[in-house]
Amino acid sequence: PEKVAEDIVNLVKNRLPKAYNQKVSNIQVLTPMQRGVVGAANLNMALQNALNPSQIALNRGGYSFRQGDRVMQLRNNYDKDVFNGDLGYVE
Repeated sequence: PEKVAEDIVNLVKNRLPKAYNQKVSNIQVLTPMQRGVVGAANLNMALQNALNPSQIALNRGGYSFRQGDRVMQLRNNYDKDVFNGDLGYVE
């Protein structure tokens, strides 16, 4: 599994942008798991380290959010008019 996680980071950072002439910001990784080497938590951290080494960060709920990170809303928040699946960037 560790090799698979490394391969995913390499695909997103290097191979896919070159092969399809796309910006990294147009690439999205989906995984059916939250935990484990190829789960969302680990892949998010590995991709964040590879793609956004910014030192400016905000730590919340056991996660580090860096300026420029792409994030996804996971729950509806009607008061703030943001909904499950909405994408945004940390400013």
